[in-house]
Amino acid sequence: MYQYPLSIVLSASIALGAIAFRTHGFSSFTYETNRQKVVEAEPIKLSNWQLQSANGNQIQLSELFDQILLVDFVYTRCPTICRALGSRYQQLQRVINESGNENISLLSISIDPTFDSPKQLNRYQKRYSDVTDSWQLARPISDEAFELMISEVGLRIIPDEYGGLAHSDAIHLIENGTLTKIDSWDSDSWEKLIETSATN
Repeated sequence: MYQYPLSIVLSASIALGAIAFRTHGFSSFTYETNRQKVVEAEPIKLSNWQLQSANGNQIQLSELFDQILLVDFVYTRCPTICRALGSRYQQLQRVINESGNENISLLSISIDPTFDSPKQLNRYQKRYSDVTDSWQLARPISDEAFELMISEVGLRIIPDEYGGLAHSDAIHLIENGTLTKIDSWDSDSWEKLIETSATN
């Protein structure tokens, strides 16, 4: 029977160990899944993001610390997933308002802040809802604010061949300035969170 040299066995073991570490025990092979696992294991304290709201006012993340925030990242020219996210937030807004939950809010932040003026953000929201209660839209106020935000949450934004942006469709849970969870936009865990936090 052929015996593999010890150096090959050791190299393979080290490589497998590295893969196991990076994929959380082989449980996450995609970047997004790995991002979820990292935050689940160690929540991330965020900086005080500087934003401009859809009504033109400058706001800071710390001003929203009295709320549990569900944050998604969109851009108003997006023809695909951002429409699904808009519809999803419309659904979640309805659940929040019907439950009477005053502890939780929705926040959509633009990843195309140069184009997405307050006027564009308002137009995007009005496609889905005339009610601004419990759902705000905003954009980073500067390139520096934008870069800080996406680096802290580990967001990947990749220009596509059609002039658009490929990006995460996940929803991010922020509690008191700490990113505590990332989950898919269509997960029913968000409705459960709304119902649970409404009774606390």
